[in-house]
Amino acid sequence: MLTRNGHLGRSKTDCNKLGRSDWNESPWSACSATCDGIETRVVTCIEQENGVQCNANCGQGIQTRTVDCELNNVPVADTLCNPVTRPPATMLCNVGSCNWITGAFGTCSVTCGSGIQTRSVTCINGLGIAVANSNCPTPMPAVTRICIPGPCNSPQWFAGPFGDCNANCGQGMQTRTVSCVLNNVPVADTMCNPVTRPPATQLCNVGSCNWITGAFGTCSITCGSGIQTRSVTCFNGLGITVANSNCPTPMPADTRICNPGPCNSPQWFAGPFGDCSTKCGKGMQRRLVECRIGNLVADDIECERLKMPHRKQVCISLRCLLGNDCELLDNPFIRRGL
Repeated sequence: MLTRNGHLGRSKTDCNKLGRSDWNESPWSACSATCDGIETRVVTCIEQENGVQCNANCGQGIQTRTVDCELNNVPVADTLCNPVTRPPATMLCNVGSCNWITGAFGTCSVTCGSGIQTRSVTCINGLGIAVANSNCPTPMPAVTRICIPGPCNSPQWFAGPFGDCNANCGQGMQTRTVSCVLNNVPVADTMCNPVTRPPATQLCNVGSCNWITGAFGTCSITCGSGIQTRSVTCFNGLGITVANSNCPTPMPADTRICNPGPCNSPQWFAGPFGDCSTKCGKGMQRRLVECRIGNLVADDIECERLKMPHRKQVCISLRCLLGNDCELLDNPFIRRGL
């Protein structure tokens, strides 16, 4: 182990006397203090057999070397040497198991309250060489830990989350609670520094409001003058239904006159559907359906040969999407009244 301004257990001269050997140095650890602290690292003298390191990061491996046939220090064909006395070109080697080396935890990141301490965690093999973390056993020791030097004795500003935008369309304002606290207890705002007070409001924008129109339905009659209807809804930029007064005027027409052709026989007449029976969720709409000859009302029996239009239909009201007395349905834009 080596410390800054520290000492090695073995001198560089001793290591170099071992032949093909050299020093291996692991990274420095984190400093143990902000002032006058210590950094440590592992420094190992690595001895190599014939200059070839073991091919394993941890445990047992193989070392290889070159074996040549020489005559008067000049390489010649291997067939000129006795194969029985040929030295082995490979041998087993063992660099020891890989283990975690942890440094000392540094100082806490804060002087009061809850903070963080960090330390170095390095995977080292038996020769003291740093290797990939995947070579060491799991789990890896923690690099950080929570530290609490003590309670904070000075008041601090606490800011809560911003609330919803107060505008239905376009630009609005969001607000949040900002209070002065001491040891998690609210105190007078005058005890905190007004210069560092977080903002209690911020601008927000939910996008412009526009009309969304559905397709016109079928004509209410098969001959003469009838009516077609469609849905016309005011949406803001978030896709939420808002009051019609938020959208530009004029509002697109939700009905129009239709005339499939002249009537020469009794026909069913169907008026427009009325309002939904509920203010939120699934309800029922009703309309006038009567038998007419021309523009005169006739007895329903006169039209019995014809298919009678529906007098009612299921409806889903979207008026309560912004209210608090609704529950969400599968459709994210629809809620049902409680």
